[in-house]
Amino acid sequence: MVKIVNYDIFFEQPRWMFLKLETDDGLIGWVEPIVEGRAKTVAQAVIELMEKYVLKYENIDNIENI
Repeated sequence: MVKIVNYDIFFEQPRWMFLKLETDDGLIGWVEPIVEGRAKTVAQAVIELMEKYVLKYENIDNIENI
């Protein structure tokens, strides 16, 4: 089973935001969670969802529960 253990948010000019996800077995994934012109708002949502829901799940393959 794979578990997400860490995440980082990166901002790049002029308006990009990238989310880096790391798993317990060393996999790294990148995603661009963005709503045009609202990078900081989306970042706050990502932080809240990651902390409250995603990081607590033991198995990210079971996406229906995330």
